[in-house]
Amino acid sequence: MHMLTLLQGGQAAGEAAGPESAVISMVGALVGLMVIAAALSALAKRFKIPFTVALVVAGALLAALADRIGFLAPIGALEVTPEAVFFVFLPTLIFQSAFHLDARALRENLAAAAPHSFWWRAGSCA
Repeated sequence: MHMLTLLQGGQAAGEAAGPESAVISMVGALVGLMVIAAALSALAKRFKIPFTVALVVAGALLAALADRIGFLAPIGALEVTPEAVFFVFLPTLIFQSAFHLDARALRENLAAAAPHSFWWRAGSCA
């Protein structure tokens, strides 16, 4: 099972049929997403927001606009499986956030945060 696959139904306007065009569209979409991520990194530093938050917001915007804007059609055609989200994207975002976490601020807020995290964890196991 592929984690990222092109939807089998329908093609973007003006797209030729065949597996070569599907591969070209997928590679173009992934390269475009990398360029967007690089630009988001610079914008996140400029506006002093967490990079992971910028990625999630940009991803939601791209998903919403993919059906309405023609050149975003390859991005809209990407299907991300739940396995890809939980085993590839989510651990990467969590690691990046933990790596850039301010340890001093965590220590100062640990007494207030620990009870909340315990109850959320206990509730998720029930």
